[in-house]
Amino acid sequence: MRWEDYRYCPRCGGSLPEQSRFCPSCGCALQPQHEDTRSLLVIIGAWTSLLMAALLAANVYVALAISPDLTEILLNGGYTLVASWPLPPFLIEVMRLEGLVAAASYWAVLGILVLSFTTLLFRSRTFMQELGGKISERPSPLYAVVTLFCALLLFDIVYYLLLGQYGIQPGTPFTMDPNDQRLLFSLLHAVVWEEINDRLLFIGLPIALLILAGRREGSPLKALLGGTGVGRAEIILIFLSSAVFALSHLPAWDEWKLLPTFLSGLGMGYLFVRYGLYASIMLHFCFNYLTAVPLYTGSFPLELLIGLFILLLVFVGIPYMIKYSRAGVVTMYRVLRHGVNCDESKDRQGF
Repeated sequence: MRWEDYRYCPRCGGSLPEQSRFCPSCGCALQPQHEDTRSLLVIIGAWTSLLMAALLAANVYVALAISPDLTEILLNGGYTLVASWPLPPFLIEVMRLEGLVAAASYWAVLGILVLSFTTLLFRSRTFMQELGGKISERPSPLYAVVTLFCALLLFDIVYYLLLGQYGIQPGTPFTMDPNDQRLLFSLLHAVVWEEINDRLLFIGLPIALLILAGRREGSPLKALLGGTGVGRAEIILIFLSSAVFALSHLPAWDEWKLLPTFLSGLGMGYLFVRYGLYASIMLHFCFNYLTAVPLYTGSFPLELLIGLFILLLVFVGIPYMIKYSRAGVVTMYRVLRHGVNCDESKDRQGF
C-alpha cells in the first residue's frame, strides 16, 4: 500500500487530506504496508520467539532446580534488601532479611517469576497466527517481549563492542562463577524486585493514584499492575522510571552502564504499561538469565549452543531495532502532540 492509497483513517475512519502521513483527527500514523516483507518479519520474529520461549522454560527450570540449595543457604544466612531512589546515592537499604524471612522472600520471588511466565504464555493466544505471518490487533506478549529483547540485545552488543574499540572496559560487580548459586539468586531477585520497585512503584502507583483522585478513568488495581495503555502520563513516568533504573546500577557498575540500562528500562516500562507487570518481568528475565543453563550445568556444548542462539537473536534484532525505534518516536509524537492514548484495544500502529 502506498501513502496515496489512504483515503480514510484506519483507526477513527475520518477522511484524510491527500499525501497525509498522520490523521488530523486522531494523530494515527499512516504507514505504507508492504505485506510480503511484513509477513516475513512477523514469521522470523515469531519462530525466534518460540525458540526463546523454550529457553525461558529451561531457565525457569534452573531457577526451580537451585531452590533447595538456596533455601538452605538463606535459612543459615540472609541478604540486604535495597531499593532504587531518584536521589544520590540512588540505592538505599530497606532492611536486612535473615533466616526464614529471607527464604520466604526468595520463594515469593520464585512464585512471581513462575506466575509471570505462565501468564506470558496464557495471554499469547494469538501467537499461532504470528507463526504463520499474521499479526493481530496487537502482537502477542511473547512476540513483543522477545522481539524487543532482540532489539535491545543488539544495541547492547554493538555498544560494548564500540567501547572495546576505544579501549574502554566497563566494570562489573561479579564474576560468572558456575559454583556461586548466590549469583543466580541475585540475578533472579533483581528480575522481580527491580520491576516491582522501578515499574510498579514509579509507573503503576502514580497512575493508580491519578485514578483514585478522579483525574482519569480506570481501575486502580489494573493501573498498579500495568496494562493501561500508553498515554501522556505513562510516557513521562516511563522515562522517569528508566532514569531511576539506570542510576540505581551506578553504585555497583560504572557510568558506562547507564545508557544501555536506561534503554532497557524504556523497553520494560513500555511492556509494563502496554501488557502488564508480568511482561516487564519476563523481559528482565531474558537479560539476567540468558546464559543460566550453561552456567548451571557447566556444559561446554550447551554454552556453545547458547552462543550461537545469541548470534541469531542479534541478527533478528536488526530489523526490530529499526521498527521499535521508529514506532517509539511515532507513538510519543501521537500521544504528546495529539493526546491519543494508545490503549490495548486500538493501537495497531504503535509497537
